[in-house]
Amino acid sequence: MKKLFSITMLVLFGAAVAFAQESFQLYKFNSQRDAEKVLRALNAELKLNAEQYKSVEDLLFKSAQSQVELYAKEQNKDVHMVEMIVTRNTRHIEGNLQNILGEKLYKTYNDKKAAITKAVQTSDK
Repeated sequence: MKKLFSITMLVLFGAAVAFAQESFQLYKFNSQRDAEKVLRALNAELKLNAEQYKSVEDLLFKSAQSQVELYAKEQNKDVHMVEMIVTRNTRHIEGNLQNILGEKLYKTYNDKKAAITKAVQTSDK
């Protein structure tokens, strides 16, 4: 019984740690600079060709501009509204990334997403 309890506690602790690490939102843009950081990290990990780079750049910069405009509205300053905006934007970006990158490179993107996120996080420091 003690083993079962210990294992359960370890699993719950691991899930809590994983959730805390996921709290950083890759596509939460407060400025165009945030989009530039993500673009650099994506390019470093995925080695985008010129056409892909331009398409991803356009996508991220337009998304950043849209988010900045949405955050400027008083009704969107609530934490829940910000989360909803970021979630919707993330889905939009990842859906478009799938089309831009193609199946194989998108799979690589998913495999390297943690490294991309870490690169963006550390570029703030």
